[in-house]
Amino acid sequence: MFAKFARFISRHWIAVLVAWVVIPVVLCRYAPKWDDITHDGDFAYLPPTLSSVRGTELQAKTFPEMTAKSSVVLIVARPDGRLTDEDKVIASRLALMFTPKEGEKSPVLSVLSHEQEIVGQKLISRKGSDGQAVLTVLQLSNELMAVDNMGFIEDIYRRVREIQKEPDFPADLQLGVTGSAPVGSDMLWSMKESIDNTELTTILLVVSILLIVYRSPGLVLVPLVSIGVSFFASINVIALVAQWCEMHHWDFQIFKTTQIFIIVILFGAATDYCLFLIARYREELEHGMEPRAALEEALGQTGHALTASAMTTILGLGAMIFADFGKYRSGGPTIALSLIVALLACMTVAPALLRAFGRGVFWPFGVGGKAAIKAEPGSVPAAAASRTLMGRFWNRLANAIVAHPGLILVGSFLVLAVPAWHGFNVPITYDMLAELNPKRESVRGMRLLEKHFLIGETGPITILANRGGGNFDTSEQRAMISRLSMDLNDFEYVDSHGTKTKPIHYIRSLTNPLGDPLNDKKGSYSPFSPAGRRRMIAANHPECKKLFLSSGEYAGEVTRFELVCDYDPFSQESMRLLGSIDQWLKEKKSQPKSDWQGVEFDFIGVTAGIRDLDAVNQSDTLWVGVYVALAVLIVLIFLLRRPLVSLYLIFTVVFGYLVSLGLTHLFFGWLYGNTYQGLDWKLKIFLFVILVAVGEDYNIYLVTRVFEEQRRRGLLEGLREAVVRTGGIITSCGVIMAGTFGSMATGTLRSMIELGFAMSLGVLLDTFIIRTVLVPAFLTLLARWGFRSVAEARGDVAAPHFGEVGGELAPANSLSGE
Repeated sequence: MFAKFARFISRHWIAVLVAWVVIPVVLCRYAPKWDDITHDGDFAYLPPTLSSVRGTELQAKTFPEMTAKSSVVLIVARPDGRLTDEDKVIASRLALMFTPKEGEKSPVLSVLSHEQEIVGQKLISRKGSDGQAVLTVLQLSNELMAVDNMGFIEDIYRRVREIQKEPDFPADLQLGVTGSAPVGSDMLWSMKESIDNTELTTILLVVSILLIVYRSPGLVLVPLVSIGVSFFASINVIALVAQWCEMHHWDFQIFKTTQIFIIVILFGAATDYCLFLIARYREELEHGMEPRAALEEALGQTGHALTASAMTTILGLGAMIFADFGKYRSGGPTIALSLIVALLACMTVAPALLRAFGRGVFWPFGVGGKAAIKAEPGSVPAAAASRTLMGRFWNRLANAIVAHPGLILVGSFLVLAVPAWHGFNVPITYDMLAELNPKRESVRGMRLLEKHFLIGETGPITILANRGGGNFDTSEQRAMISRLSMDLNDFEYVDSHGTKTKPIHYIRSLTNPLGDPLNDKKGSYSPFSPAGRRRMIAANHPECKKLFLSSGEYAGEVTRFELVCDYDPFSQESMRLLGSIDQWLKEKKSQPKSDWQGVEFDFIGVTAGIRDLDAVNQSDTLWVGVYVALAVLIVLIFLLRRPLVSLYLIFTVVFGYLVSLGLTHLFFGWLYGNTYQGLDWKLKIFLFVILVAVGEDYNIYLVTRVFEEQRRRGLLEGLREAVVRTGGIITSCGVIMAGTFGSMATGTLRSMIELGFAMSLGVLLDTFIIRTVLVPAFLTLLARWGFRSVAEARGDVAAPHFGEVGGELAPANSLSGE
């Protein structure tokens, strides 16, 4: 099949090049802009059956006035002492500055300030010395990561800086800006920086490595043109597919961060495809073929290996379509689609360019002789390669593996066993704020907020109690709400260290909207105390009902509780606490005489969303990992027709994943010190999918060449020859791929830095250990087993018996072990 394809490309190379000039132009004409159709965020892509998703939908229906999708928090604070009246005037000025004027188009739905009744009490600090800080909250109509927010947030930053520069601004007064919308906008700016940095670094790296490897302008130009064409074509194809799916209401979205993965994987993989084709093309020219025949032979011989290696990555990433989390379900197939375009380009554009240039592509060194050998040591025949430094290295390595396969195999696994063990128990973190550079405005604002308000206040746990046809606005039901609030206030929790504690600091509800202490020894819960009278007045205020009792079609059916706890809302401890509260409420309503029988409890807020995200992420990491491994295994068995070898290849890349994960955990634990809480939550699944899918590429290149050489030279000599011939080119490809992944670390997002480090480390491990040592040593052991079996059967130690395997001439009982 590939022989006919090679002849077609060779004969019609002009038409191929013209077509690839026209295709990107047409796609750019009709495809929408990437930024116009990309999405982001995490909680919006959780399955609809989860509690936080149900709760968010319930609140939208039952509390129609609470329509804000994000917020901006402006902080006015003094590090020492209470705010003065003049300081509070600045807070009021900020509230007035961002209150929408009549007829003005603004994303601000409402402004909450300390001057307002009921709500205003929540915005004055209680932590430490009361009154040290005051908040102004802008409630926005846009999602936290909406692109439309970016200009507005930048304007807020600018205005706050201008106020701080005014001559009469107090020197010891602090202003800060934070909240979900500023954090989301800072994330978008960081993503843009990461994409720009990654793209520039990747291009410079690929060009540099190609110049070092080839030192021929033509051989640098061929991969770069192929990569450039495939990148622009794939971006526009993906945009068109996303637009079509949106028009037809299909569940397929593309995300801003996906572009980073497309850049590094496409550039790395496409460069590999071109390098292997060029290396084989040079070999055939050195064997004396004319350029046209050499190109057809090279493409015909490498076509199946290139396609198979690409298919492992494409099917591996495509297997993410079975994920429950929407970003995984769409992200994997999106990257896979870009690789399909890249494979088509590299198997058409690259050979067409080689056909156009002929031998001139190797200028100024030409083909053959010492200059050619130095230009690419791993691609010349073993006899010639042995005269170079790298050639001697690969010869010695191949001889050592053939001579001592068992010792090398066991020793390698023992050395890597310790980091692999650490890979089984790697903590993860969902702290989205930790993604950002600490110098970002929203991060500095959050740190200022935490100094004066309980950290749990930044993301209270919200409980929605849904009676479904009942009415919470009666004296009996209000008494029930008060009793539940008191019970929650006394809720005892055993933390992760085994310590029993009461972590719920205060509770805001229909009967206690200000969150006053309920069970203190001063009798503040008594209706005759000042606090009790204030609570009764607040509980009957119209603003209180808007916040804590449903209205409209569902009037009185749903009530809200806001729990402010001692833990960071993003922390694992908060998730464990929420799980304990959830279980406690289930047990409470299941009691025979419980007042809460028939009531459904749902949770919303940061911690609730993170808990559901954690559950989905862990499930997807397990099952998507299984699907990816099976998909790659099927491709390997179909290609190699040796199940035992295929299983071993899967085992090696999974083992490499565990080693890479363990080393990454140890490195960042050392780098971050006491601030290290774990690796980013997305790292495990992306690292597994990419290492298993991409890592098999090099194994396929090696093993297919091993089988080819063994048909010519015999089992052991063929294996040694394949290691020598592919050593330089596979190593070059691995270094390029590792470099493109490493370019992700030049961004500003912490998750991308960690993932770039881990993937780069994993590819280097696969290049220099797994493919170089573990796979050849295993194949050597199987080959030796094949020798002994044949010798015992024949009663001598003659050369290996050959028989027909899979329709091809191959050693009987060799390599597969079957």
